[in-house]
Amino acid sequence: MLYTGSYFEPQHHHGLKIAISRTIPRGFKVDGFLPFLAPKSDLLNDWKAQKINEIEYIQRYREQIKND
Repeated sequence: MLYTGSYFEPQHHHGLKIAISRTIPRGFKVDGFLPFLAPKSDLLNDWKAQKINEIEYIQRYREQIKND
């Protein structure tokens, strides 16, 4: 089973903690690190600036994973 969560809500963590972010917040311990799964900064910036919707975000993220 796969669970997703936030670094900042540790009360919801279950099992092994595998990070997929580009960086790990200071003081946070993880069991594994897969930064190649993290969205690239241009994709995150477009999402945060509300230039794209969720569907476009998902499409671009999937393309990124396929191409990398």
